[in-house]
Amino acid sequence: MKRKFVKVMFLGALTLSTVTYVGCKDYDDDIDNLQTQIDANKASIAELQKFVKEGKWVKSVEPITGGFKITFNDGTPYEIVNGAKGDKGDIGATGAEGQSSILTVDPTTGEWLINGEKTGWSAKAPYIQDGYWYYWSKEAGKFVKGDKATGEQGEEGPAGVNGFSPYIANGTNGDKGYWYFYEPDNKDAITSGDLKGWVKGAFTDATTTLTKIEDRPCWLLTQLDGDETKEVILPTADNLINIKGVAISDDGKISTDGTKEVTLYYGILKNEVKFGPKGDQNTYSEGKVLTSNNAVINVMVNPVDISLEEYTFTLQNSKGTNTYLELGKPVQNVTPKALTRAESTPNIGLYDLSVKIKDGLNSSAELPQAVYALATKNAWDKTIMSAYDVKVTLSNQNIPELTDQTLAAIKNCDETYVLDDLLKEAGETNLGYVADYYYTADNVEIKKDVETGKWQILSKIGQSVIVTVHYLTVEGVEKSSTLTIQFKKKLEMVTVDPINWTVTDAKDGKEKKVVSLEVIKDLLDKEDYSVVYLSKAALDETPAETDIDYAVAPVVKAENGGIALSVAKDAKDEKWYLTAIFDETKVTATEHTIHLAVKNAKGEDDLGTLLVKGIDLKVNITMPKTPVFVFDRIPGYFSENGKGNTAKAYGTPVAGTEGKDKVTYDLTKLYTNVTNSMDNISYAEDDSEAWKGAQWLQSDVNPVLLLPVGPDNIGKEHGLIVSYQPYGNKNLAAILDEFNLTVLSEIAEGTEKGTVSNKYLSNVVREFTLNLTDFVWKDYKGESIVWSSDSENRIKSITLVPSDTAGKYMDLSATDFKASTPIKVTLKNSVGVILSPESEEKSYIEMKVLDAWGITSTVKIPVPIKNENK
Repeated sequence: MKRKFVKVMFLGALTLSTVTYVGCKDYDDDIDNLQTQIDANKASIAELQKFVKEGKWVKSVEPITGGFKITFNDGTPYEIVNGAKGDKGDIGATGAEGQSSILTVDPTTGEWLINGEKTGWSAKAPYIQDGYWYYWSKEAGKFVKGDKATGEQGEEGPAGVNGFSPYIANGTNGDKGYWYFYEPDNKDAITSGDLKGWVKGAFTDATTTLTKIEDRPCWLLTQLDGDETKEVILPTADNLINIKGVAISDDGKISTDGTKEVTLYYGILKNEVKFGPKGDQNTYSEGKVLTSNNAVINVMVNPVDISLEEYTFTLQNSKGTNTYLELGKPVQNVTPKALTRAESTPNIGLYDLSVKIKDGLNSSAELPQAVYALATKNAWDKTIMSAYDVKVTLSNQNIPELTDQTLAAIKNCDETYVLDDLLKEAGETNLGYVADYYYTADNVEIKKDVETGKWQILSKIGQSVIVTVHYLTVEGVEKSSTLTIQFKKKLEMVTVDPINWTVTDAKDGKEKKVVSLEVIKDLLDKEDYSVVYLSKAALDETPAETDIDYAVAPVVKAENGGIALSVAKDAKDEKWYLTAIFDETKVTATEHTIHLAVKNAKGEDDLGTLLVKGIDLKVNITMPKTPVFVFDRIPGYFSENGKGNTAKAYGTPVAGTEGKDKVTYDLTKLYTNVTNSMDNISYAEDDSEAWKGAQWLQSDVNPVLLLPVGPDNIGKEHGLIVSYQPYGNKNLAAILDEFNLTVLSEIAEGTEKGTVSNKYLSNVVREFTLNLTDFVWKDYKGESIVWSSDSENRIKSITLVPSDTAGKYMDLSATDFKASTPIKVTLKNSVGVILSPESEEKSYIEMKVLDAWGITSTVKIPVPIKNENK
């Protein structure tokens, strides 16, 4: 059957009249107006072709008064009104309004609709099988065998597409201005010639049509200028570059080594079967091939961000044909998150294509096993194909069936669920092997969503529901299984005012805050209802039994026990209040969420009637702006008049065991408001790398330092931290005083050290005596040391050592200097006349004083050698 006139197959068309109606005007004016519109039509075709060449594609098409508006993907609108292009954004054309017809296909009956009205014309396109045409027969209710297919399916027009869609004849392909539709078994069908099988319909004055092509992502705009037809292809999607079959395993792993082999189960009905819910049954005719819904092929596309909604995919063998199998619309592949209500994750660039056997195959048809390639066409009829690695196995043996299932996880009332998802969650994996199915259940709402086609369930109350899954096997046998679902009433949350409390040291150690509970007054006034405290897990959707911790009011311990809650009705105003009592020795200064609920003593937990209201009580506990304690330093001990981070002290030397003397110092002496036995005060050493010496503190509660004597500790900075814990509460931030302490020697830090003068040797003065009383030595306070005092125990030893020069001239009667024993310094007998006197810079005695802090102070006693005669 060869045709030269219909060039497109489409789902719907917008048709637009170019007829202009005139009133009292000259005939010449009429001709001018008509010519202007024809010129405008030519201009619109050229401009649209320019848009397409720029890479733009149509995002949407919508009817407007007198025409239609095309919106491109960049947002540019283009209006065609009465056959002419108007200015962007407005009608822009003169003359009367034309007519606009919209052609669509009824998804249930498969017939053409014009402006929503039934036509009775079949929209099921004929196809070739085994060398013969098969067309849809309304009378038979299936595809029937027609004429032998000689040559091509039809001559290619500018769009390169064959089709059997209704069209408006231009005079060369039928009577001009009349609709023609293809229906060979119609009593009015043309019986010979190129129009064989076509039926002449009603007259229309439309000459401009916009047709959505079925198997390609484009619209076809057709304009008639006399007997000449102008056409422009308007893409409806970005251009697809290539496609590749991939395999996706059950655990979501993706392999690009080719598609996964799929098995498609089928059966051929021996008798007519009616199946479906009451009042909405489907009729499956005798000889119909029923197929399972489980066969899915996965495809990867490039560009990955392209939308495949406008593309139609087919399976082709190496001969470029396939009369047995068809693919569904591409669906974005997702990785589901099992047993959770989280959103599934889409996999970019990957799509699912369902496979089924075509409708209308004869029961005697042999269904072959073959290897196919995935194929699709772009807007310009160019075919994009994958490798020949798609294998579909057809089977009518050992077809899996459904079994009874129980859903483990409890579902919330008043939420809509997809029953297919619940069935899968319960463990049923065989739903895809049935030909058709629906659900029924008592005391719930079950309906099929119009947009998604998915069966949904909604329960208004907490209950156990047995859902019956009615299914039709591919052999045409009606069977059923059950799905048991436990619905639980979702805990309804109510809001009460938050509680704000600043930590204070009240007389009784506590403070009260009161919040109104009038929002749940109607429940609390009932005998069986009370407020309870819950652990966080008890508010989860599916808490374990061991996680539920019902603590019944009036006394509810929350958090760490620092907040006590009680619920009571005030005797005076008869209103319900929640009272919070705080214990400053236990609270934590932060924002708390305390989970409360109203409990029905006669309720059931598995139905959600045990806890009927939930309250997330917000409690904000803060520390006061003014610190509850401030360390009052004694300025003299600290740098910067008490505000610096360094301090100095002198301590008291104490004798240690085995000669290991120590220095002690009580840190409380640094403050006016810290005592040795003060509560909530603790002490710590800086454990940073800055200090690696001996430990000074004996414990964290003892403020007395005990450090070894000697230069490793005395005179060295040591990091210390003194802490005050408010109210002894470890949950509150401690108030810290951090500083570096240096313990010093009272002797070594003296203002004068061993001052003595007028001591020298010569030929005349050959001897003198040194007494400790000759020395002026003042300690850190500026007080002179009384060497002879028995109470002076800060000096451990005094040693005299002559300089190298002095040792050549003088002798010392002793080197250990005692308080009560003088030391004689004499000129050596071997020294005769002094010819070269030595100054005090070279001739001196070094006096080394070791104090009780382990620090040695060294001073020089000048003993010059003078050259003088008697």
